Amino acid sequence: MLRYRFPYHPYLNKVLEIKDNVIVVEKGKEKFEMAKDANTKIKGDLKVGVKVTIQYESRATDIEVKSK
Repeated sequence: MLRYRFPYHPYLNKVLEIKDNVIVVEKGKEKFEMAKDANTKIKGDLKVGVKVTIQYESRATDIEVKSK
């Protein structure tokens, strides 16, 4: 079986808002929302105003096959 590991994309910027399942960071002049859950590893004191490095990956969450 061939496995493809999605590369991680590091991202650094300032935290604007923290919710239970979302962190909002500044991306240029825009706000960028990133989902987080119980599996998200947080190292340090995460709070509004600090600079963080976020590593995220792209992956399929749902695939539906349609017949021809």
